Amino acid sequence: MKSHFDAVIVGGGPAGSYLAYNLSKDGFKVILIDNKPLSHLWDKPCGAIASPLILNYLDRMGINRDIAIEEKYNYVKVFNRNMNEIAEVKLPLIKVNRQEVGKELANELCNVGVKIIDKKMGVKLKVRDDIVSAVILNNGENICGRLIIDATGFTGILRHQLRGKIPEWLIDKEDLVIAVIEDNSERRRLFETFSLIIDKGIVPGGYAWYTPLEDRTIIGIGLQPVIPNIMLSKRLLYIKKLIGIRGKILGRSIGVIYARRALASFVYNGYAMVGDAGAQGNPLLGGGILGAFIGANIAYEQIKKALEESKGENLMISDLWGYNIEFMKKRGRLLAILDIIRLFTQALSNEDLIRFARQLPQEITFKLDDIVKIGMETLGTIIKARIFWKMIDVIKAIQRIQILFDKYPNSPEKIFEWTKEVNSIFSEFKKDIYKRK
Repeated sequence: MKSHFDAVIVGGGPAGSYLAYNLSKDGFKVILIDNKPLSHLWDKPCGAIASPLILNYLDRMGINRDIAIEEKYNYVKVFNRNMNEIAEVKLPLIKVNRQEVGKELANELCNVGVKIIDKKMGVKLKVRDDIVSAVILNNGENICGRLIIDATGFTGILRHQLRGKIPEWLIDKEDLVIAVIEDNSERRRLFETFSLIIDKGIVPGGYAWYTPLEDRTIIGIGLQPVIPNIMLSKRLLYIKKLIGIRGKILGRSIGVIYARRALASFVYNGYAMVGDAGAQGNPLLGGGILGAFIGANIAYEQIKKALEESKGENLMISDLWGYNIEFMKKRGRLLAILDIIRLFTQALSNEDLIRFARQLPQEITFKLDDIVKIGMETLGTIIKARIFWKMIDVIKAIQRIQILFDKYPNSPEKIFEWTKEVNSIFSEFKKDIYKRK
């Protein structure tokens, strides 16, 4: 008996909703499952600052740009803990109105025929003969499909059930960012644009941000959870005092995201993951929303092809492997290189971190190649004797990663061996940069 749905998508955030919309519009039978009410489809803890490039993806789903954009910014300012400006970079950004986009998108999904189950959570994969054939909801219901698409985000509740069947990946505290975000009634525009505060004492491995809006202010901090007593609320209060924010707290949320390279593989028999579930976003590179859209678009093109060409009841890993290859070619390799630069920067002293920020160019784009190039050039300007050998470690690690990603497996047989080599490079690199003080 053939499965009722071509694609069962678990998670209705940017990646999941993009896939659901486009696959359904192409005539495939699609069901979207999300644990939130339909009217709150996109709600989640998020700074919601993104590259304007996401508007191209929203256009494709019929979302009005006026609804999507809450505020536009042309520059980013960077401050130290004394609130001295250390950099001003031309970089177009938008504040996305996630709540309103979610409402509009819910209507568009219904218009193209997506079946939606809201207020239900996919909690378990149904696996038989090494094939994922269904997702089991928290009410016990089984939803079957030719392909189960995991768009559940950071938690990886479904992905973890395939441990041993898909490549393991190493996660250290240095690879995570924990963030607390606060909506504040403060209406004074203390800075005219989106601004960052960097300091290894206040926000180790991350930054604080200030988002001025017409009717309120958003303040947030994102940091590596590398210290035993994080004290998020106290750190946020300290930042608010530095900036001078005195308004009433309208809401506060806490979230955890990956700040690292993507997973080594996103597919298995009858299963694929996309967006934050596969660590495809990056808080330093257009935010999680842009990363989710880019990953979802690559997934869409390859999944569509597999659905059209495969005659099997379920899509097998060999049908889906092109998704891995295309992602690694178009984005994965450079995300891995950026990950090396990120780890190196987080290992710098506060003095060198400030020096790094002062050397940022006056203008930055969201092209991945450009950002990697800028990162290397900026690091090159702050080389001093005590970090010279760390820089050598960076160059060696990048060279090894480039060679390895150029040899990404053309079929699943060697993916575990390949993943082990990647993990080994990063493990050695982390030891080297934290050893060289």
